[in-house]
Amino acid sequence: MERLKTYGIILASGYGSRYGNDKPKQFIKIAGKTILEHTLEIFEKADAIDNIIVVITPEYRTLAEELAADGIRVNVINPERCATPMRFKAFGKEPDGSLLEPEKVAEASLKTFLSDLTGQVIDVKRN
Repeated sequence: MERLKTYGIILASGYGSRYGNDKPKQFIKIAGKTILEHTLEIFEKADAIDNIIVVITPEYRTLAEELAADGIRVNVINPERCATPMRFKAFGKEPDGSLLEPEKVAEASLKTFLSDLTGQVIDVKRN
């Protein structure tokens, strides 16, 4: 039986607003490398990981070109305002139908992960 592929997914799309710095945490340098670079090195050394996927925001899209040269797929999943518990906690209830359902984001993400796409911005909208 063929072994299923294992994907290492690195979530690197945060802005670091709670961190309180002008630079997102994943781009802070420690010991001469960014946190993202340290994370990628660990994933690249892991024999159990077949493919690495980095999830970033559109503002960091140029990163995709740099990482693609190393064979690392970077795609941007760009959802509009989404109905998540964190959003409800921060902003309260919003009108029915005004927010994207998280399932649509998960579906778009899964389709992207299972494809061979790289360097793409996938906009996820309600309609």
